[in-house]
Amino acid sequence: MENLHSVMPNLGRTCYYRSASGAEIDLLIRLNSRTLWAVEIKHGSVPKVPKGFSRTCAEVGATDKFIVYGGEEELSMRGGVTAISLPGLMRRLEDWQGDGAGKRT
Repeated sequence: MENLHSVMPNLGRTCYYRSASGAEIDLLIRLNSRTLWAVEIKHGSVPKVPKGFSRTCAEVGATDKFIVYGGEEELSMRGGVTAISLPGLMRRLEDWQGDGAGKRT
C-alpha cells in the first residue's frame, strides 16, 4: 500500500472497508467526488475475484474494480473487474487525470 500511496494524486484518500455483515475490500481509493477505486490484493499468480466482491463494490459505489496479483498481464475478469500487477496499478494512479485537480507535479 505504501507503493500506491507514493504515486497518489494529492487529493486522493484511501481506506479499508468492512461492512456490518463482514464483507471486505482491502483498499478503497477516493480520487475525487466521482471516482472511487476498489482494490483487492492477492498474493498468488492466478487472480480470482473473491465471492461477493462485485456486490460489495456496488454497495460502496466503486467506479473501478481491481484485483492486484503477482502476475504481469492485465486481464479483464467477470463483473467488470480488472486483474493487474502492482506496478500496473501504480502506473494507472500516476496517469490518472480526473478533472485535472490534485495531480502531483
